[in-house]
Amino acid sequence: MSDTFTFLRELPKSFQEIGAVIPSSRFLGKALARPVARANRPINILEVGPGTGPITRQILRFMGPDDRFLVCEVNERFIERLKRGLEKNPFYEKHLDRVKFFRGPVQELGALKLEGTFDAIVSSLPFSNFTPDLVQEILTLYRDLLAPHGSITFCEYVGLRRISSIVRPRSERARVKAVDRVVHDWCHNWSQYGHVEKEFTLFNVPPAITLELNKAVPPKSVMDTARS
Repeated sequence: MSDTFTFLRELPKSFQEIGAVIPSSRFLGKALARPVARANRPINILEVGPGTGPITRQILRFMGPDDRFLVCEVNERFIERLKRGLEKNPFYEKHLDRVKFFRGPVQELGALKLEGTFDAIVSSLPFSNFTPDLVQEILTLYRDLLAPHGSITFCEYVGLRRISSIVRPRSERARVKAVDRVVHDWCHNWSQYGHVEKEFTLFNVPPAITLELNKAVPPKSVMDTARS
């Protein structure tokens, strides 16, 4: 069974969790995994929402011999498919003893007292499908889980706002705009204390923009005011 078939089978039941039409391309995977590729020391990596694993495979490819990798996925079928699909992956075999899986929402990681643990957080969660409060909660958790001078990467799909304005009811359009404000304000405030990079990936369906927040962790008092 292909990853795409698994993805499409889950889409009608779990679109709020998935938020994409087909699995991410390897080009988008490389963009999201760039902080792992750039690391010049052992790091701890967290991937949230791997789906069937296109970005997971890129992270494994770039991992160093002493890196540690935690994969967090809420969808049970996806995580089972991901584990089976990685069984013959040479990079997974190489790092097997340093890769762990966590099934459940990323918010549950907050109860495990992992604050400041991860040097690279790679997120594929579909923020545009969530409420503004939930996006704020997740971004706050990412900040708390991030080690000093670590990096957070996530993506936005190009054209999604325009599509939403056509096909979604007015209440949904308002929700998407509110989510956009949360993300925009976070990036703006983060840029005052760290650095925000953007990269456009054309070869993905739909095309995407990867955002990377890195170099310094803004003070909590500043980031807690990010939401409008």
